[in-house]
Amino acid sequence: MYSRRTAYVIVVVAIALAVIFYPFMTRINSVVSTNESSMLPQGVESIKVMNIISREGNLSEQGNYIYVVTGVPVNLTTFYRLNGTLTQGTSWVSVARGVYIKLNNVSQRLLNVSLSTAEGLVRLWEAVNNLSLRLERLNSTLVGLTYMLRNADYAYAQYYSLGRNLSLAYSQAVPEVVALGNETEGLSGAYVSTLFNTIRAEYVLSNMTDAYSTGNLTQGDVELVVSECPPIGGAQSPSPQLVEALFHYVLSTGGPSRFSLASAENFTYTVLYGELNASGEQRALPLLQAYGLAFRNASAAYSSYIESLMNNLTQDNQYRLYYALSSIGSASGREAFLAVVSSIPAPGQTKELLTTLAEEYAASGFNESDVTLIVRNVTYSLLSSRLPSDVAMDMASYVANGSFSREAAAELAAKTLAARLPVNLSGYAPLVLSYVPEELLEYDPNATCALCSNMTLAEASASAIAERGLNVTPSLSMALLRGESAYSLSLDLVNRSLTSPTARLLLAELASAGPIEDYQSLLSRMPSLLNSSLARLGVPSNLTPVLSSEAAVVLEDPSLYGRAVTNVTEYAFNRTFANLLGDLRGLLVQRNLDGFLVMYSVNMSYDEALSVRGQLVSELRSAGYGNASVMLTGTQAINHDLSSSSFRSISRGDMISALLVLVILAIVLESLVAVLVPFIGIGVGLVVALGVGYLLASHNVITLNSISRTIMYEAGLGLGVDYSSLISRRFREELGKGLSPAEAAWSAARRSWRAVVTGALTASIGFGAMTIASNFPFLRSLGEAAPISILITMAVSLTVVPAVLAIVGGSRIVWWPSRVKASAARASPGRSPRARYIAFVVVIALILIPAGFIYATFRGSYDFTLMMPQGAQSVQALHYITDNYAAGIMYPVYVVAANYSTLQAINSSISRLSCVQSTQLYNYSEPVLSVTLSVYPLGREAIACAQSIRQLAKQVSPSAMVGGEAAINLDLQNIVYHDFYHLVYPIAIVLMFIVLLAFFGSVPMALTALASVVIAAVFGSSLAIEAYRLSGVNLPWYLPIVVFTAILGVGMDYNSFIINRVREEAGSHDVRTAVEIAVRSTSVLVVGLSTIMAGAFAGLLAFSAPGFRGMGVALMAGVLSAGLLAALLFTPAVLYMLGERALWPSRRAGR
Repeated sequence: MYSRRTAYVIVVVAIALAVIFYPFMTRINSVVSTNESSMLPQGVESIKVMNIISREGNLSEQGNYIYVVTGVPVNLTTFYRLNGTLTQGTSWVSVARGVYIKLNNVSQRLLNVSLSTAEGLVRLWEAVNNLSLRLERLNSTLVGLTYMLRNADYAYAQYYSLGRNLSLAYSQAVPEVVALGNETEGLSGAYVSTLFNTIRAEYVLSNMTDAYSTGNLTQGDVELVVSECPPIGGAQSPSPQLVEALFHYVLSTGGPSRFSLASAENFTYTVLYGELNASGEQRALPLLQAYGLAFRNASAAYSSYIESLMNNLTQDNQYRLYYALSSIGSASGREAFLAVVSSIPAPGQTKELLTTLAEEYAASGFNESDVTLIVRNVTYSLLSSRLPSDVAMDMASYVANGSFSREAAAELAAKTLAARLPVNLSGYAPLVLSYVPEELLEYDPNATCALCSNMTLAEASASAIAERGLNVTPSLSMALLRGESAYSLSLDLVNRSLTSPTARLLLAELASAGPIEDYQSLLSRMPSLLNSSLARLGVPSNLTPVLSSEAAVVLEDPSLYGRAVTNVTEYAFNRTFANLLGDLRGLLVQRNLDGFLVMYSVNMSYDEALSVRGQLVSELRSAGYGNASVMLTGTQAINHDLSSSSFRSISRGDMISALLVLVILAIVLESLVAVLVPFIGIGVGLVVALGVGYLLASHNVITLNSISRTIMYEAGLGLGVDYSSLISRRFREELGKGLSPAEAAWSAARRSWRAVVTGALTASIGFGAMTIASNFPFLRSLGEAAPISILITMAVSLTVVPAVLAIVGGSRIVWWPSRVKASAARASPGRSPRARYIAFVVVIALILIPAGFIYATFRGSYDFTLMMPQGAQSVQALHYITDNYAAGIMYPVYVVAANYSTLQAINSSISRLSCVQSTQLYNYSEPVLSVTLSVYPLGREAIACAQSIRQLAKQVSPSAMVGGEAAINLDLQNIVYHDFYHLVYPIAIVLMFIVLLAFFGSVPMALTALASVVIAAVFGSSLAIEAYRLSGVNLPWYLPIVVFTAILGVGMDYNSFIINRVREEAGSHDVRTAVEIAVRSTSVLVVGLSTIMAGAFAGLLAFSAPGFRGMGVALMAGVLSAGLLAALLFTPAVLYMLGERALWPSRRAGR
């Protein structure tokens, strides 16, 4: 029994709990996850793959934000306009820019190759051209050298002949001239000495002795003469023989008085003549004759002077006389010498040479040491008019020294040639001097003018000189001399000097072009040369024309290099653009080329993403695309819209549900004020339940998602209304029996607790059974969250609501505008409802057939965007992408294998699938194959494609794994049907049956209640499924699960209320009467409660997402069906038809 004090304590405690848990309740949305992958366990293959992908940031973040650009045509013009913009994110512009940059690098490299090739051609041309000019000069040199050699050989022959003749002449003449000169000098000395002594001796005999007077020459006289005639100069004292001979000569010629210079000269001549005859030197007699004659002629000019000395021959005069005679003797000797030489018989040139030689020798005073010099001077004088001065001097020296030879002649010929070289060949003088003599000696050893008369021999000699002096091979020299082209020889020589195959290839191109006269001609022909050369070097033929022309331009003006690179790049890019566009079409470029995608992989806030969108619009319009528009989507954008829309819808739904429940509850309770009583309990229960939910979720004890959070609130609200309304209704009944408010509250709680606990426990078991699927986060979240709300609401309903009723329930104001009336449930006689109940059951069975078929064959959508407003920009953009691009670009399928080669094999296998648009291999730390689908990635076709990909991948490698959104949905599908329908459903039903059996004590009642709930869930789900299918919407796959679970809870409440009242009335009535009483007393409440619950679930209709709205329709239809089936149509009908058997195995139920 409640006391008012107890009631107040309960209320105060409840309020305190509400105050404590309210702050936590307000934060519950912060722990709600909207990530669909949270619906799967971590051990599932697709989740394992996504965990790998999440470690590869570049892949996991690829579609964070996607900007869908429309109204901008995709073409070359657009690229060049936008190339400086759209610098962030991945778009066709950035991809094309990457290609452009690569092509720019390639173009730069190829242009450098082209320039290098062009420069190589220039260098080779310069080498060939310069060598050709050198060879032409060499040819001129060789021709000139050949003629010079012939001339040199001619000179050589002439010089040799001349020198040899001169040498031969000198070899005969010089000894003779020298000998004659010596004889002349000796004769001259003897003549002067004899003449001098003759004059001195005669003077002493005449003046100092009386030998003439006595006619007797004594010894003393002789000695006196000798003593008076001392040696002077080269003259000795007169010999006794000379004195005696003179004495007799003077006497014989008339005596001293007749003695004169002429007498002395005659005596001298006679003495010398006799001595020559006596000595056998008759060869000298002609010289003596010539000398005597010359002396007489010469002395005649000085006879007076000499005779004056003769008459006074003092010692001093002896000296004077001697030197006078010596002077006359020298002159007489030269004259006599020349006279004798002139008498020597010789040819005319030799005679001339001999005469000149004699004259010079005589002029030297017959100095034999001057003979060589004399010969040289004479020879030089002879040759200087005919030969170059230095050549004449050299030949004279050779001849004079007796060293003249063929070598000397060859040297002199070379020297002559060098001296007479033309000005343009003067530089070759050292070459001539160094090598011509040897060649002359080699090719004309006999100095017979062999080269003069033989051109071939002369050319060979010229080649030999070129080899030794110019380092030119004889073969080259002879080729030039034979008339071969200097240009062709240059090509051959340059080719032989090259080691690089590339250089030889370029030289071949030059050779095929023929001689190119000058650099300008080369530049004009460079494009054609380069075009052919680059093609032979392996440069792509489609680029060789532009590379050739641009390289030629840069070669002429290096400052144009940058422009040339750009021209080549644009040329190449423009020709690859179509292929590039073909690769990107449907991926980053809209299929009709009227738009494109910009994908951002960076993590940024939604506001930042919106700011980027504004920047994109501004850039596009600044580039001239005024009609451009940009939509924002991507995983993060969708997640943001999903979260924000879910939270907004939850808040709006919570408010609408509360208002509808308030209105309907007022109708059921027939009071505008009494509705506050249940709401006090409901409010406290929800605050505590949601606060506890937040605490548990924030500490990772449970998990919450948008569905479990919604069900947690809706179930708490709806069941709280059920429980509170039941207790309030029973309170009013008990109050009408005349009980006090405290007694009525206690009685209401006592009579209602079984129904409330039964309903709460069965609902909790229905939801809690989902935790059996411990590896299924989505189901586990429902199984963890809903029982918390249900059990707390149950506890509050059984404590707080009776306490509040005990305090205020006795006031008339509480029940205004209705009045509390005395009432009692009584059976009233009337027609039996059996036929009506049978009809109900038959109709339900007939309706159940199509509904069951719809329910059993339902294959819901795995498109999580159904839980989002379809008008959300991210959703619209996603569908736009699906319609205009490769459908799966935003949510690719990922394949992971042990190594890269395995992925390559898998790639080859799956590429043939029609649902595969494209693939991309990434060789990261863990190799990944990204597969873009051609079907909508969130649809069932994508699931089927993922299954095919997985099967093919497993065939290649059993350890290969497949992930991605389609694979996650595939795993969801498999796990749902395995874990839920095969595990959770059966266990939940069995557990609920056990609870119902324990509380009802009747198998038929427990089975009827379960059947009623299942039928209601099937009816509600089928109605929503078919209604939305007709409108073109396929509802989410988890709708039957959520509906079944929710209806299992609330529907069991309704059945518990009816069955509990039937059991209560069966204590004093038969079962059929008890059924009729229970229906009359409880059906309005149950139908009203189902309507209230439908109103609570109607809050889901406030959601803008079709998935939530469809779920709301299904739950509303299911709850209403559950209420009608439990209160009027099914449970009462079955129990009525069973009669007393409905209580089996018990017989009667007590109060």
